[in-house]
Amino acid sequence: LGVVTIRDIVYKLDDESFINQPVTRVMTSPLIYINHDSTVEEAVTLMEIKNVSYLAIVDNKQEVNGVLQKRDLFGVYSERFDFINESIESVKSVSELLRIRQKIPFIVKPLINEYGITSGINKVISGFNDLICKKIISNAILELGDPPAPFAFISLGSEGREELVFNADQDNAIIYANNSVLSAELTEKDFAALSEKICTNLHESGLQLCSGGYMASNPLWCRPLSSWMDYFEDWITNAEPENILNISVFFDLRYIYGNRELFNSLEDYIFKTLEGKSAFFYFLAQSVNSFKPQVNIFGNIISDSSRKSSETLDIKRALSAVVMFARIFALHNNIRQKGTLARISSLLSSGVLSKESADDIKFHFNFLMHLRTRHQCDQILKWILPDNNISSKNLSEMDKYVLKKVFTQMSNYDEILTATFMSSYKGG
Repeated sequence: LGVVTIRDIVYKLDDESFINQPVTRVMTSPLIYINHDSTVEEAVTLMEIKNVSYLAIVDNKQEVNGVLQKRDLFGVYSERFDFINESIESVKSVSELLRIRQKIPFIVKPLINEYGITSGINKVISGFNDLICKKIISNAILELGDPPAPFAFISLGSEGREELVFNADQDNAIIYANNSVLSAELTEKDFAALSEKICTNLHESGLQLCSGGYMASNPLWCRPLSSWMDYFEDWITNAEPENILNISVFFDLRYIYGNRELFNSLEDYIFKTLEGKSAFFYFLAQSVNSFKPQVNIFGNIISDSSRKSSETLDIKRALSAVVMFARIFALHNNIRQKGTLARISSLLSSGVLSKESADDIKFHFNFLMHLRTRHQCDQILKWILPDNNISSKNLSEMDKYVLKKVFTQMSNYDEILTATFMSSYKGG
């Protein structure tokens, strides 16, 4: 049912009477296990993703026949994760960071074929990227000198949701304080130099420049706090289709480095401004529906661009519907988690979604992200640049069957969105 360690007892022991309570009161559950014929590499990766220091070992009958502890794997574990984290901290050149980033697909590869933990793999990728970002920013400040005002470096989009994949590009921005020791012009110039240095080095470390320009090096996205407040007020108040792209990127903002109070002030302002904005949520709900994938996939795929049969699926676009569905409900209910699964869990605990709906949506996300991550990892191992276009030839019959089921269930998003955001909209 679970496992009890000395830490469980120490941290959960309230008083002496608690010592007579059933052991199930302190156990960690569910039990995290791995099959007896798994490799050590798989065990190490699962420990990191699940953030545990032990694994139960089960045989072919799914019965526990042993326990593996992290300390048993000290050398392997250090090599795979701790050592890489320490390496990021100690590197002196961007080229070294690039070599570290290139190892990531091989680190997470052992668990790519395990369903249900893909989001953990994405968090590992995002975690390494966060460390690389922080190292690059701190080095840039050492080289250029302290900036003229406090600032916060933030990640956006998939980086903000901690859902990075292997072909991700940069989505970031800088918020700086309005009170600077220099004039507005000189302050902008100093931050322009800093942001250019950061984004260039991120690119050279293996995180590609954003083709859409959603980076701190773009003067539009390196602005004082007051300007950022104006941006979000305009996007929220003037809810129009052309603002949807900005909304899909910037409303997943996450703090990475610098002055956290600047980030908190902006986030507080965003959620305050969202209150009562029915037009904003109406247009946002429409955009979710526009990303919903076609049901007749593989065998009679309907391409969004040609409306003709196709043998290729844009997995990123399919995932976008799930991501956007979770985002609109999180924004509407003042839920500040950024990850898709974390948002769905909060919507469940707050009573916004039923357990059945939440479980379905989590499965949709996990399955689609699993296909995407596996596809990209396979490409990298074949020395092919990773993309989001999955051919039906690369999917098993079971994958195709589950995919059709997922797309059919995703059609239910329409009903939920309409009932919540569209039927009550009166044009105000």
